[in-house]
Amino acid sequence: MEKQEIIEMLNKNRANELIAILQYMNHYYTVTGQDFLALRGLFRELGIVEMQHAEKIAERISVLGGQPISKTEAIQHFTDLSVNEADTMEGMINANLDYEQLAINDYTDHIKKIADNDPVTRNLLEDILGQEEEHAHDLSAWLDNKEISFKLRAVGE
Repeated sequence: MEKQEIIEMLNKNRANELIAILQYMNHYYTVTGQDFLALRGLFRELGIVEMQHAEKIAERISVLGGQPISKTEAIQHFTDLSVNEADTMEGMINANLDYEQLAINDYTDHIKKIADNDPVTRNLLEDILGQEEEHAHDLSAWLDNKEISFKLRAVGE
């Protein structure tokens, strides 16, 4: 695999992370109700972790001699994702869980493609993949909690 192909993959990952940041922070700002402070905290925390992912990916792109994307047009070139503006708590959790599953699939695919061509990039993506799997687990736990799911449905009705 050529260096330019790796840079392209990393910019795709970066584009997805930038959309995830916007989505998590949008959900953080729009979640309402005192009962949902913990969920707001989770959205904020995950948004910050996604910012760290985007930063690490940008640093790696720079080290490889590439240009990390940052402009809206470039982001749209690399991803079809957009911010989900769900208006229920359950909708927000599901939208974020969908994003995490997509990220898990992309990182898994990119790790396989990179293989032994670039061990440093592969290790970076493996670390990020582990965190994305934790995010998916945390979001799934919210949906699996009967008491919380009941409250979420009641608010959405």
